[in-house]
Amino acid sequence: MQIVLEVSECFNPNLVEALGRLVETVERFGRKSRHGDFAQTELPLASLTAKIEAEAVGSVLASLDVDAPVVRVAGRRYRRLGVEPKTYRTLAGEVTVERHVYRAADVRNGPLLDPIAVRAGMVGGCWLPGAAKAMAHGLAMVTSREAAHSAAQVGRLPYSRSSFERVGHLVGELYVARNLDIEEELALGFEVPRGATSVSVSLDRAAVPMEEIAANGEDVTRAF
Repeated sequence: MQIVLEVSECFNPNLVEALGRLVETVERFGRKSRHGDFAQTELPLASLTAKIEAEAVGSVLASLDVDAPVVRVAGRRYRRLGVEPKTYRTLAGEVTVERHVYRAADVRNGPLLDPIAVRAGMVGGCWLPGAAKAMAHGLAMVTSREAAHSAAQVGRLPYSRSSFERVGHLVGELYVARNLDIEEELALGFEVPRGATSVSVSLDRAAVPMEEIAANGEDVTRAF
């Protein structure tokens, strides 16, 4: 019995092709007995499903594109220049999307504006938020080399050690730019356990910024 999957003609052809390749590979593996190291069967299937995931993300990203003569971002006007391909980096790997690019109307050779990157909240203009968050987390746990090696072992985030370092620094820069707001939100959201009367903190080889804030006429020391 054959199953026919109908998709819209405007559907990403690369995604359809990736689906077809996965089906063909499953059929080929299923027709012959495979013995020995079964990882040699798992790896190709994992690679094909990762390609499907990346192309699916690319299809959704394409829907975020903007095609207008002029757009306004943060009060600044940008004029449309044309269409250019851009490679974005997802949890599953790279995907290339055709998108419109813009340039600020008040400059001659300024940087390009990518509406997809802006609307999706890309890190560094090409790293999807989920991928950047996962890479920064890995870098916070171990070295960049170990993080890249671990990612390769589980078939996710297929990027180099230098990419892990670069993304980690980009995420860190974003945090530093908003660390005061973030710390304030964390402090406001923290609930002191009922019955708590004091807090003791022991630090070794660390410097903690201190700030004294006047509250109700009394000096209150706050540690960050």
